[in-house]
Amino acid sequence: MSQVEAQLPEPREPFEVPRHVAIIMDGNGRWAAQRHLPRVEGHRAGIDSVRDVVETSARLGIGVLTLYAFSMENWKRPKAEVTMLMMLLKRYIRSELGTLLRHNIRFRVIGRTDDLAPDVQKELEIIAARIPDAPKPLSVQIATFVQALRKEDLWKVPGTLRS
Repeated sequence: MSQVEAQLPEPREPFEVPRHVAIIMDGNGRWAAQRHLPRVEGHRAGIDSVRDVVETSARLGIGVLTLYAFSMENWKRPKAEVTMLMMLLKRYIRSELGTLLRHNIRFRVIGRTDDLAPDVQKELEIIAARIPDAPKPLSVQIATFVQALRKEDLWKVPGTLRS
């Protein structure tokens, strides 16, 4: 049982597991600051959380897990932090490939990848080649360079707001 599962309350009645769960990965820097740690430690802790969420999603039978991992806003951070985030993404891809294969998890990147560091792009090509794009019990999508929508822009997206 993962840390995520241990924190889940016992359901009072049977429930349907959602087909698709999307998570905006935000707050790692604030988490670290609250603990008087460097920002990089917050990002490392975020990777541990992702691992728990992916494994728990697979066990619960969730079909698609989308992780909004790197938005346009992230490019406004100091160059050293952006470089470190790229290094952590590359390390995550390398370290989790075995887990993805072992648990029959599909991995793909949605969004723009052309501005990612060349070595990260290469890792993404490697993982795409190793994990066939066939139906899997769980599909993990890493969304990159997604421009966040402002609340006042939601009316422009069909079906997002109801009166």
